Amino acid sequence: MAFAPVLNSYCVLLDCSNKELAHRCGLSMSALSRYRNGKRVPRASSDVIDKLAQGISEIATERGISVAASKVAVKEALAEGVIRSKPLGPSFSTRVDSVMKLLGIKNVDVAIPLHLDSSYISRIRRGERTPNDKRRFAEVVAQVAALSCMERGLLKELVLLMGAENELISLDELDIDSALGLAEYIGRWLLGNQIVEADVAAIEDLFEKFDTMRYPAMVEEFYHLESPPSCPIEHEPEARFYMGEGFIWKAERDFLLGAAACGAKNLYLSSDIPALETELPDNWRERYRKALFDLINKGCHITIVHDAGRPLRESIGALKLWMPLYMTGHVTPLFLEGAYNRLFCHGNNVCECYALACEAIRGHEEYGRYYITSLPEDLEYYQKKMMLVLEKASVLLEIYRNDDEEGMRKFEREEAQRQAVGRAREVRPGSYENLRIVSYRGDCVVLYLNDPKQFRFVIRHPKIRYVVSQMS
Repeated sequence: MAFAPVLNSYCVLLDCSNKELAHRCGLSMSALSRYRNGKRVPRASSDVIDKLAQGISEIATERGISVAASKVAVKEALAEGVIRSKPLGPSFSTRVDSVMKLLGIKNVDVAIPLHLDSSYISRIRRGERTPNDKRRFAEVVAQVAALSCMERGLLKELVLLMGAENELISLDELDIDSALGLAEYIGRWLLGNQIVEADVAAIEDLFEKFDTMRYPAMVEEFYHLESPPSCPIEHEPEARFYMGEGFIWKAERDFLLGAAACGAKNLYLSSDIPALETELPDNWRERYRKALFDLINKGCHITIVHDAGRPLRESIGALKLWMPLYMTGHVTPLFLEGAYNRLFCHGNNVCECYALACEAIRGHEEYGRYYITSLPEDLEYYQKKMMLVLEKASVLLEIYRNDDEEGMRKFEREEAQRQAVGRAREVRPGSYENLRIVSYRGDCVVLYLNDPKQFRFVIRHPKIRYVVSQMS
């Protein structure tokens, strides 16, 4: 496992919060949060690994958990995680350096808008330093690069550079009418698809699940989960705020209860809150999924907008959680790409009669606030907000089944178009018993599942698509 999953596994084993572990290790909560969500990985020589190992060992000893009590064992596991977090392919610094060299961008051109020293930019380009705010750094480089590219007429050369990473293909396939539009592509290339060894392992694990999944059994499992109460929210408040410990799952529970009570026919879910930061009761995710399945059984269609900016393992975890729901044909999975912010995270869930909104500061989700409302003026606002989100969303996954003749004909038409364009490559042929994988460069990954129902999955998630393109 990579560093973040190793660290998270210890936190789960010890049942300790970010606050408790950060205090014990002498780290800030924001720093620990970045380590847990994979946004930062300490260097092998850093004393952070020693501090974490010491803190984890102390908590384990106090709680009588011998599995993790040895500081040496913990330190070795964390150090191995650092190695597993090594980027595959060009690193962030290599990409920045290659773009700046191609477009003749000087260090000072990036240093001034970032209020940094030019020598610091040099160290980042050499891989000796990592920006404290990598996303902001990439945004500035992308903006400067886009303007320089337009001025120098080097768009073709830039596209070739980025296309070499199987992400952008040709000028004809890019919808660029301004430097701002080009900057978005460059920023996405600099940030969005950097992968590590553990990401490949996570994708392989996902494919194994596809290879062994059985549709009837996956649906049947829901009937063995505890169903949520079928009654509406107690006292039926018109509006309520949720703050403090446990606010996330309580708010989500009450929102789904309200949606079920009013017989919602359309449910929309969107959130970019880091899943790794939420501490939920046992089996909460299974109960949450069961509640959604019950809504589907009552005739509700669900549209879920995933955040493509999440760490890849979170996205894969979400796919595993949602897959049985997707396979019902009553869920539309979408994703947002490129709409990033560095400070705030938000949630926006709506149906005909209830809305649930969340706001929080990244790294401090425990101080966030949820607001559930059925007030008409609130519903109008949040429903409109969701429609605007949907306008910016793209299709994440399409599922086709043999028993859906119209859908399968649509798949076959699109498949013929993809094959006509080319760029198809079968991934690891013969490695799976019931699964065949084809990567279409820069477009999608198609999974052919020879289940009795003959499923076809078209995955367009950019990070998953990129990882598969790098697999042998």
